Amino acid sequence: MSKKITATLENDASPFLGCHAVSANGYAFCPVIVTPSSAPGGVGGDSLIAQFPRGAAATEARQVLDITERSLKALGSSLSQGTKIEQFIAHPAAAAPYLEVRATRMETSSRPASTNVQVAGLVDPNVVIGIQLISHIGGPAKEPIVVPDMPASPGKPFKPAPHAVVHGNFLFVTGQVSYDFDEGYPAAAEIDEDSWYQSKATVEARYILGKINRILGYLGGSLTDCVKLEIYLNDLSDVVDLEKVIRESFGETSPAHAYIPTIRLGPTHCRVEINAICRKPGSKGQIVHINDADSRSGSWIAPIATEYGGFLFTSSLCGNLAGRLEVALPLSDQIERLFEKLQLLEPLHKSGMDRVLFASLQIPKGADLGGLRWAFQQIKGLEGIAISPVVVQPPLLWLHGGVQGDFICALG
Repeated sequence: MSKKITATLENDASPFLGCHAVSANGYAFCPVIVTPSSAPGGVGGDSLIAQFPRGAAATEARQVLDITERSLKALGSSLSQGTKIEQFIAHPAAAAPYLEVRATRMETSSRPASTNVQVAGLVDPNVVIGIQLISHIGGPAKEPIVVPDMPASPGKPFKPAPHAVVHGNFLFVTGQVSYDFDEGYPAAAEIDEDSWYQSKATVEARYILGKINRILGYLGGSLTDCVKLEIYLNDLSDVVDLEKVIRESFGETSPAHAYIPTIRLGPTHCRVEINAICRKPGSKGQIVHINDADSRSGSWIAPIATEYGGFLFTSSLCGNLAGRLEVALPLSDQIERLFEKLQLLEPLHKSGMDRVLFASLQIPKGADLGGLRWAFQQIKGLEGIAISPVVVQPPLLWLHGGVQGDFICALG
């Protein structure tokens, strides 16, 4: 592992947890940061959004992008070197002005692999915009990939954004939905000709994985090159059906995958959006799938993690008791068990928290954020992790869960 370096900016708002950014193995990880405008009376408040939605959201968007740029600069990277970006909106009026501001900071044709979703909130109720970003440091420039004759956001007449971004041995796939940005909603994703009772999310997921396979195929690869999937969905009750699609599509070699509940996706009538981190087709590195007894027995998501390219990527983890999803635990116990599960993974067993780079956390709406923050702060080494929390509508994967998360860790 190359030396892990963290960045904490003295003159910017402190993160809810962890640091502003962290880097290792040639990549920087920047989490959702609470901007200075989130203070009481700031421009991010819901009352101002309601009165002046475009101006208030545009101001916050500029601040979010500014603090992200400063965080990345401290590690030798920049927005222009971004390879993967998640954009979270906590108020529908914020979406358009954020995208307009982003267009002034990132070229559409070379922007990072992007996902745009509306969540229930961020960790400050006054904040309506948050982004999390992975960017490369030095080395060769990233390469945007646009597959010929495949519709891409934002659609005609605009210049298409990348379907994926290649850098080094990685391919980052933009969030895909069952929507044709040139022609509209395709019948293939809306109608299931074989069954009238099958979940609409099932049909959408099959269609989306077909699109991801097409992107990989354009470069000479296939779904077997997928290392990590992030699955954004409007209704967590679709998880069981989506797990069936994952197993049907990948068999015994499914990638690590995380489920993130949303309020709605970009095309509002879609239920599922999936992005992917993949092995660059043609790269010789092996993808290692990590399981434990619980995942092999089917009581949890399998695999629990995957290794590739000097990194370990986990599936969604919760602080539940194995095989006892009906048991409620105190929040502090859940958080302690969450990190115990992480550190029990063999590649991390002896390294403590030093190898953990990035934590994407989902917190159910209504949770005690103060208590949750205190419980997290008891974890030794947390200050060296880029922690990206978003508030989502309950329930989580575990009905009694107060938090769930997926992680990226450095190996090698």
